[in-house]
Amino acid sequence: MTKEEYNNTKENVKKSYNIAAKNYHDLFNSEIDEHQYDRELLDSFAASILTNGKICDMGYGPSAQNAAYLFNKGYNVEGLDFSENCIANASENHPEMKFHLMDMTKTSFKNEIFDGIISLYSLFHIPKEYQNEAILEYYRILKPKGKLLIMNHEGNINQTFSEIWGHNNLMLFSNFSTEEEMKVLISKYFNILKIEKKPTYYGFPKDRIIIIAEKKMFDSPT
Repeated sequence: MTKEEYNNTKENVKKSYNIAAKNYHDLFNSEIDEHQYDRELLDSFAASILTNGKICDMGYGPSAQNAAYLFNKGYNVEGLDFSENCIANASENHPEMKFHLMDMTKTSFKNEIFDGIISLYSLFHIPKEYQNEAILEYYRILKPKGKLLIMNHEGNINQTFSEIWGHNNLMLFSNFSTEEEMKVLISKYFNILKIEKKPTYYGFPKDRIIIIAEKKMFDSPT
């Protein structure tokens, strides 16, 4: 995929979320309440962050339910998304929280500003050959020893769907086929602390890959 095609793909994903934001929120805004494992995973990750440490939920989608879940437990959590309607919807439903309109592959944050990053079901909207851009950006904005939580679907899928969540759109899903491939991507810049697979929801045929990692220290990562 050329850089121009990549940029067009990102723009299509953003447009798709802008179109589907309200319907997506209606479908999934209470999702975290329904899944005990996900709540326990977020609880455990947030508890590993230093007291009052700042956490960013990258690509949180229209509902920001994961960020809000931790925020309501007293954690210092912010959200980031590049869809204007995702920002508007999340801000309307969680007015006490801070949300940033940015591309997670090239944010305007200063270096080493966050103690933890959550990236759940967002990395797979980036073509596999460009997902390294997001991982490197996570590395840049995490503090030394900062923690990263990533969840992605398993399965060799690299497909753009023309209809999803009840709307016509162009939504890319680009998954890694195995947990080993995910591990290779993340371990360039992070020490893997935990990796596991769990069954997915809503009829997806493949498992979810969950990785918790800690920022490595380099003089100049590339």
